[in-house]
Amino acid sequence: MSLHDRLRRIELQQEEQRQATARLEGKVDALLAALEAEGEEEQEEPARNLDGELLPGDREQSQSLG
Repeated sequence: MSLHDRLRRIELQQEEQRQATARLEGKVDALLAALEAEGEEEQEEPARNLDGELLPGDREQSQSLG
């Protein structure tokens, strides 16, 4: 295999890696956006039980369990 062929092969591999990296970055961006949107939804509406009643929030750590 000539030097020219080797260089061309390396260039093709690098381009494939760049494309794969770009696809992964796009997927990560989409996942982060979905997580951010999910977090916003959770903050907008308080938690409810199956009867639709509001659930109590987290208890203060200083409060006893009893």
